[in-house]
This record gives sequence, structure tokens and C-alpha cells, in this order.
Amino acid sequence: FTEHPRVVRGMIEIYKTWIEDFGVDGFRIDTMKHVDDAFWQRFGPEVLEFARREGKREFFMFGEVFDTTKSFTSHFTTTDRMQAVLDFPFQDAARGFASKSAATDQLKTFFEDDDWYTDADSNVYQLPTFLGNHDMGRIGHFVVADNPGAGDTEWVARDRLAHELMYFSRGNPVVYYG
Repeated sequence: FTEHPRVVRGMIEIYKTWIEDFGVDGFRIDTMKHVDDAFWQRFGPEVLEFARREGKREFFMFGEVFDTTKSFTSHFTTTDRMQAVLDFPFQDAARGFASKSAATDQLKTFFEDDDWYTDADSNVYQLPTFLGNHDMGRIGHFVVADNPGAGDTEWVARDRLAHELMYFSRGNPVVYYG
């Protein structure tokens, strides 16, 4: 019931308390797309400002918006005023390129469209990039599934290519494990 002012205030206070009492340096926020815009527009700036007043100049929040379109995911960093979202569009493009042999022109077009995330206080370079996670599976699983019977040599080469793309392009690389 995030449309209710009491819920908004309560959630902001909970997150501020975690920062103040436990010294939290940032948050990964699950399932952002299921919460209304007005909530994020108030929550993000207020929690970030509180963290900075607490001396946390590099405090960082990012949300999970499981969608592969930049026009949708960027809405949360621009209109909703959150710092960043997990870069699901990057994950999709990297898998397409490294695992599914998508044309390099598709990867070029993907990077050319990075400006969707640019506004006064955010840009694509802040986004956490990743190749797989606990919800969808890991890149190794995708490489094998996308290239059945290819064998270890090719699978490892494709996995390595995906990781090189993640580590050497824009964003903040995230490696999921476990």
C-alpha cells in the first residue's frame, strides 16, 4: 500500500534507521517496478540525502527492474529519481552477443542508446551490469543452453567473452555467486 502517506513515511524511516543504526552503505531494492512512481520519487531523494548527512558520500541504491527495454528501466532513474537500476538490458545484449552470436551491429546499437539514462543526476555509467543472477540463472548456464554440444572450449570462450564485455564496458560490474 505504498500509495498511502503513512506507508511512505514508515518505509523511509526504516531505511534511515538501518543507515543510522547499522552504518549501511547502500541498498539493493527488489521488485521496484511493482511500486508506484510517487513512492520512489519521494523515497530515493530523501533516503539519499539522509545518508549523505550521515557522512556517507558514496552511498548507493539500485533497484531491480526485471525488464530488458531501456525506455522502461530508465524511467526509474530519470522520472522516479532513483540512483540506478540493475542493467537487465545489458544482460540481454551481452548474452545475445557472447552466447547467441548476435551481430556486432546489435551491440553497437545497444550502446548508442545509452542516453536513455542521462539526466541531471544519473547516467548509464552508474548502472550495475551483470550476466546472470539468482532469478534467471548464470551466464554459464545460458552459454551451454544456447550452444548445445559445442563443448568446453567454446563454452569457456563464450563465457569469457561475456565477462570481458561486462568488465571492460560501462557500468558497475556485479558478479552473482552461490
